[in-house]
Formats: sequence, C-alpha cells, structure tokens
Amino acid sequence: MNKKLSFALTIVIASALNAALAQCPAPTNVTAQWTSSTSVSVSWTENGSSTLWQIEYGVLGSTSGNYLTTSSNPVTIYNLDSISNYQFKVRSSCDATLSSWSNKASLCSMNNCIDFADLGSSNVWGYYGTFDNPYLHAQISYSPAYPEQSHHFFHTNPNETDPRTNNQLHTVYPGACKSIRLGNWQTGAEAEAIKYRLVVDTTKFGILLLNYAAVMQDPNHTPSQQPRFKIEILNVQDQPLDPCGQRDFIANSSLGWNTVGQVLWKDWTTVGLDISQYHGQSIFIRLTTYDCDQGGHYGYAYYTLACAQKSIKIAGCGTGTKTMTAPNGFNYQWYSTSAPNTILSTNQSYTVITDGSSYTCKCISTENANCYFTLEAIAEPRYPKSAFDYTYQLHDGCSYEVNFNNTSYVSSSYTDSVPTNDPNDSYEWTFSHYGDPDTSTVQQSPTLVMAPGMHHVRLVSNLAECSDTIDRTIILPMLYADTAFIYDSICVGVPYTLHGFNLDSTQTVGGIVYDTIHTASALGCDSTSILSLRILHAPAPTHLYGDVTMTLADDMHNGMYIFQIDPVPGVNMVSGEEGYEWILHDADWHMYPNPILQCTLVVSTPHQDAHLEVIAHSQCGAGSLVTRLTASEFGINEIVSNSISINPNPTTGNINIHSSMELGNVRITVFNASFNAIDEFESHIGSDSDLSYSFGNMSDGVYFICIENEQNRIFKKIVLMK
Repeated sequence: MNKKLSFALTIVIASALNAALAQCPAPTNVTAQWTSSTSVSVSWTENGSSTLWQIEYGVLGSTSGNYLTTSSNPVTIYNLDSISNYQFKVRSSCDATLSSWSNKASLCSMNNCIDFADLGSSNVWGYYGTFDNPYLHAQISYSPAYPEQSHHFFHTNPNETDPRTNNQLHTVYPGACKSIRLGNWQTGAEAEAIKYRLVVDTTKFGILLLNYAAVMQDPNHTPSQQPRFKIEILNVQDQPLDPCGQRDFIANSSLGWNTVGQVLWKDWTTVGLDISQYHGQSIFIRLTTYDCDQGGHYGYAYYTLACAQKSIKIAGCGTGTKTMTAPNGFNYQWYSTSAPNTILSTNQSYTVITDGSSYTCKCISTENANCYFTLEAIAEPRYPKSAFDYTYQLHDGCSYEVNFNNTSYVSSSYTDSVPTNDPNDSYEWTFSHYGDPDTSTVQQSPTLVMAPGMHHVRLVSNLAECSDTIDRTIILPMLYADTAFIYDSICVGVPYTLHGFNLDSTQTVGGIVYDTIHTASALGCDSTSILSLRILHAPAPTHLYGDVTMTLADDMHNGMYIFQIDPVPGVNMVSGEEGYEWILHDADWHMYPNPILQCTLVVSTPHQDAHLEVIAHSQCGAGSLVTRLTASEFGINEIVSNSISINPNPTTGNINIHSSMELGNVRITVFNASFNAIDEFESHIGSDSDLSYSFGNMSDGVYFICIENEQNRIFKKIVLMK
C-alpha cells in the first residue's frame, strides 16, 4: 500500500470513528455516594439516547477494575468495603457502538475507625521540636502557603509526586483520597510527631492498617545522628503493644531503599496489626520524623490510617461460587481451616464454593515474615430477609411519631430463617398513605410523622444481587375530634352525594360499601364520617316466586284459602310503602293479609273467577305477580295444584313430574333462585302421566319449575343437593 492510500484510509477510519462517537456521546456528571457501609449509588447524565451502560469500578489507583452492565440510572453497586477508596467511570452502549469512557468519579472511604486527617480532633496530638526533643511544642504546625515549612501537611491529589524522588513516589497512597506528610525538606535539626488515640471496637474492626512512605537524606553520620522515621503502637503508659507494630528506620544505604543521589526513599508499605485483643481499650499510634542532629539534612514521611474487620465479607449472595478478598499491602496464604498445612492460594483474592466451609487468610508483612495476622471467612450461602416492627407515640393533637425498627437479617437458607452475623447491604422503604404521595427512604430504621389511619409499608433488603421484600399494612388509631357513623342505602348504580360523600355509579354496584371522609374541626384536627352504604337491587323485581298453597274449609263452597310466597331479595319484611301488598281483583271475597308473605281468602261466591295480585315494594321500584283464581266445589284451583307432584325433592339431579290429570300441551320453564330462566321446553302431559327432567351440571341450590297451559300456571320449588 502506498503512503497516499494509507493516509487516505487513516482519514476515512478516523472520520468513521468520530461519526460513531458523535452518535454515541460519552456520559457526563458521574457521581458516586455511599448508601451503606458496603454499597454505593452511581449516577450520571446520558447525553444521547442510550438505555444501556457499562460501568468500570475498582479501588482508587488500581490498574484493574470490575465491570457492570446495567439499564438503570442510578445503579447501586454492592459488596464494597468501607476502608477502601473507589473510582468509577461510565460509557454508553448505542446498538453496536460503545461511547468513550466518561471522566472518573472518586469516592473516599467510609472509614470506620479513625479520621487521620482531622488534626483538630480531641483524639489527635501534634508536636514539633528538635532532634533531641521532637515533642517540645505540643501543637499542629500547618501552613498551606508554606508547605516546605509546615511540620504537618495535607496531600489530596492522587496524581501528585515527590520531586525529591525524581517524581517516582506518589504523595498519596495509591487507592487513598488523602495522606498526611509529617516533616519537611528544610534542614536545621528539626523533628516532628503526631499521636492518635483509637478506642478499639471489635464490633466494627479488629485490624489496624498503617500505610507509610519515607524520604530521608543519608549524610553518613553516626547512626545516632542520622535522619530517622519511627512508628510506635503504644498503650496508655506509652509502652509498645506489639513488636510488629514498631518501626525505627535510620537513614542508611543498607536499608535497601530506593536512592536518588543522597536521598533514600521508601515506597508505600502497609503495616497490619491485630488489635482485637484490646477491645474497649485505648491504644495510641505515634509517628515521629527527625532531621540529622547536625542541622544539614532532612527526613520526612507520608502516611494514612485505616481499619478492617477481622473477618472477610464474601461477595455475592445465594449459592454458587463467591470471591473472598483480603486487605491490600501484604503477602497472602489461603488455606482451609480444617487443613491449615495446605496452602490453597497466595493471591489477595480467592474464589470458593459456598458450601459452608471455613477458610483462613494469613496476611504477612512484606518486610517481616514473622509479623502477620489472620482473617476468618465462612463460605456459606447468604440471603437477605426483610422484617420490621414499629412503635408510635403522639406527635401533636392530630398525628403520630412512628419509629420503625428494622429487624432484617441475613440468612444462610433461602427457605428457613437461619440468621447469620452478616448485615444486609442496604434497605429501601416505601410508605403509601392512601391518597397522599408515597414517601421513600434508604435509612435503616426511619422515624416518620404519620396521620391516623391505614398505611402500607414496604421494606426491601438488598444483599449483592439479591433482595427480599416485605409488605405490611399498619393501622394507627384515629385521633379525630368527632366521629360520625352513617348507615344508609341506595339503589345499585345510583350516585350517592349525601352527608359530604361523593360516590359515583361505579362505586355503588352491590353489597355494602364503606367510605370515610375527613374535615377540619375547630381544634385543628380532622373529624371523620364513616359511611356504611347498603346497595339495594335495581331494577325492581319482575317476578314473585314460590309455591301457592291452599287450605280447604270443610264446606267445599264457602271456605278459607291460604296463599304464601317466598321473600323477595331487597324488599323489607313489612307491608305497605316498602314491603308486600296483597290485592284481590274481580271478586267480592274477604281477604286477610298476614301482612307479609301470606294472605288468607274466605270465598263467598262459588264458580267466580278472580285475580289475586301480590306486589313487592322496594326503594328501587315495585314488581307484581297476578294469579288467576276460580272458586268451585273443589276449591280454588285445588284440583289443579294438587294434581302435580315432583319426586324426589330434594333431588340429587333427576326428578319425575307426575300429573294425576290431563293438562294437555304445556310450556315448562326452569328458573334459578334469582328467578332467571335457565331452561325452557314444551311437552304434553296426559292423565296419570310421568315426565323426567335432569338438572345436568347445574350447581346446588333452589330452583323453580313453572308448568303453564292456557288455563293454569303452576309453580313448584325444587331443592338440588348433589
């Protein structure tokens, strides 16, 4: 390929790449914040239309990272540790194109034992003085304008390097957000020190981690006159706690440090000390730097302080394989607790199967193999389990202060509640207040001011990629100044707008409807009205049903006849305006309503046709049934009514309809208990004849059979019991 063609191809490729990046711009405004001691929320601004992103994150200063693909913004990253500092960057995925990476967002640790940079703390003492007496002046000597004169100085730029080491030494420990420099590069036989007090709390930490680097000139004086750097871990009597916590470096080429001319410099090194045996006690960390005592050469150091738990958190949740990671800065030996002589790995991280096995990691000093501490880990399955309880107390005259106690835990079983000592990563609460906007919080155990009444509470516990949700409805007692109970009724599908309530037709469809309204009272609280609304049937019934029964008098012409019907749903058991009404048409007989479901007739005119009407009145209307009557020597329709018998009744499904007289061609209709026709057919009934009928797949209950010809209509009630 000639040079012109190669150059042209390069331009084409570059143009295509620029066009792709323009269509898939990089995210901006990446931010990260802790949501718990082990989880971080990362958010960003999407500058295109992407809905899928890739996040790279890891310990600040690390050359390798972890990757996460997500469609959520923001997204929560779990299973971090509170002593490390992290960095995050994001890029967008646009179909087959990836944007360039965003700028990095750094996040300092949630240090769980000591803020070493808070030199104004009551647990920190600063000193400066002379080679012979480093503790002559008990005060901090810090001047941002004159760093070379300050005995105590802050460094916060992770990219800053020390020029006296040919810029090979970073002034901030890789992975940290800040460091303290003790001493300076001025001469004059100066010395300086800082001492920290730490109250050991093994519920939070059991390991002390000190990262340090030192820079000293080597003028080849006698050892007692050389620049030096001392580290001391002391008790309250200023006595050394542990030989592995003591360092005393005297400038000498035999130290094996890096050299730049007359300058010796030690790169960042970690000292780890098991302090769990001092639970509840105060220990002291004292660091001291010296110039040479002749006044012509300097010595100074950088350092950070942190703590770690004495156990290792296993990343992830559930079963499968999990990765355990020890603190930075050591040599490592992993082994099974049951086989301590077999080294499984010498890496900082080790991946295991979560089968309940116990492991130990030996963290060995890179300077002295005799100085080490051990960390324990159990590779058991872990699942989040959500639980809470609550208490409340009166906040003012109208609301409560509710304290939610988060009792969630981590279980080693998915199905059983087997608590472990591990915490969940984070929590999400949502409170629904029925009509008001939802309230959300990520506090572990929040306190809210809540109104009386019902509230829906949802708690989600997160552990790595797993979560568990509990939903509960809590009821806070009413505090209203006045409470009114209203009982009313209305026809189905009719709006209800009385007493301040406003129910539309879709809310009055049946049964009993309950509603509550609140209004402000003179006391400033709510008063309440509680409605119990009974929904009546509508439209009005169009049929009355039931057997009509009659009792003959001894004298077959002038007798007493009793008619009875079954009650109609939605009709009050009274006569008159809302109830049942009996009316006799076309005859001058005596009628005695009972007055509800029964009527007695005394017939005085034989061979007279009449009509007996029964009307059922309800708030939603009225419906009637008229029965034709004929008085004869056999009684009113008696011979017809008694001519039909149905057996068996109750029945399991099949019945026999027997007639002792000829009815001729009839129409037979079957009604259900709501008097809806469900079957209809025609037949012929002769004298002393039988007709079979099957209820088939009909469900158990009450049914009615109506047999009609041109002169008669007979109702029979059937009970189906399969």
